[in-house]
Amino acid sequence: MDAALQTVIEAVVNDKVQAGEMFTAYDVTKEVRNRGHRERHNNMKQVVHDYYGRGLMGSDYTRTLIPIQGAPVPAFLYHRYTDDPTSYNPSQPRPAVSNPAAVGKAVGSFYAQGKADPNVDDDDGTSSASLAPPSSLPQLAVGTGKPNGCRKPDARGTVCIPAKHLRACGFKPKDTVFVWTKDGKTLAVQKPTSGGGKPLAKYTVDENNNVRITKTPLGTIASPSSGYTFADSAGEVLVQAD
Repeated sequence: MDAALQTVIEAVVNDKVQAGEMFTAYDVTKEVRNRGHRERHNNMKQVVHDYYGRGLMGSDYTRTLIPIQGAPVPAFLYHRYTDDPTSYNPSQPRPAVSNPAAVGKAVGSFYAQGKADPNVDDDDGTSSASLAPPSSLPQLAVGTGKPNGCRKPDARGTVCIPAKHLRACGFKPKDTVFVWTKDGKTLAVQKPTSGGGKPLAKYTVDENNNVRITKTPLGTIASPSSGYTFADSAGEVLVQAD
């Protein structure tokens, strides 16, 4: 595949991510073809998977294997952690999700096993043994496929604050934020202040409107049993161990 086409594919993926869409690699292929380019889906989907694998979708995005009506095998659905995969409804002519219950069951099974089925790939029936799931998965409400609001620390012991909470408090990319502790149970993420002593940590909001809380400030509050929850209130994001 030439570099020009790869650039177009990545631009389509980036557009979908910036719009907060849920999408499969096949959705990307359809959009690329709508723009007048012709290439096998089997080749184009590898660009999508690689884009995710390099972390270019940002920390808001993960992927889940879901069954698609009319497709021979499940497909990877790319979506934000806060999205419900069972609500995905691809545009025509690809049929809609077979039924929410089936998707919920598949989502729960996928997260429970923590790895992708090596015999499944996106849309065309070929092997996906090289496609690993994200290293940090959201906790799911059993049987529903819906995130329960918790996020587990990743392999480095860090937790990413969902962008929606930062946006609700008026934070934008490149803004500086301070992290303080409240009563030893809650972290407060706030805009910089001139008083109040030294904060636990200082971060810069990234281009995806995320802030990743590192291990040291997290260690000042209670260890979580299932993960960390988030809330936005009065211009600050609150992080609590659940």
